[in-house]
Amino acid sequence: MLYLDSSALIKLYVQEKGTESIKQKLLDKEIGARPPVTSVLTFAEVHAALMQRRNDRSLSNRTFMRSRASFDADWAVSFSPIDLTPGVLLLVREVVSLGLKGADAVHLASAIWLRDAVRLGLAQGAASARFVFATSDKRLAKAAIVKKLDVFNPDDQP
Repeated sequence: MLYLDSSALIKLYVQEKGTESIKQKLLDKEIGARPPVTSVLTFAEVHAALMQRRNDRSLSNRTFMRSRASFDADWAVSFSPIDLTPGVLLLVREVVSLGLKGADAVHLASAIWLRDAVRLGLAQGAASARFVFATSDKRLAKAAIVKKLDVFNPDDQP
């Protein structure tokens, strides 16, 4: 099972360092046949990142429109978003002590909640399936390691 934070997921829509690595990770048989998981917060973060890149002209208007449409289509059918449930929010309170900003804390809490829910059989998914947390954010990756998540940073791959 693969959890993608916004910094990893954006690489599917904007060509940058780590794009090929994240695409390869999505094909990894060890991860399983389940759709990638992310927080509902990712919807806003990806749209904001795309708009910022259009505004600073690192994306042409045409590429922006194509990337946004592709993301919206994938969001509707290809991702499994995790809601900000009371269980996730209780974990946010815990993980902010690791020095994370709010959005990063939501991503880490969502991933921890999902990992634990799968292990307890409360969420769909094979309890024995490998659970991987993908992020390009080094501070978030360090916090995820502290919380005993298997971290994949697409920027660190050859």
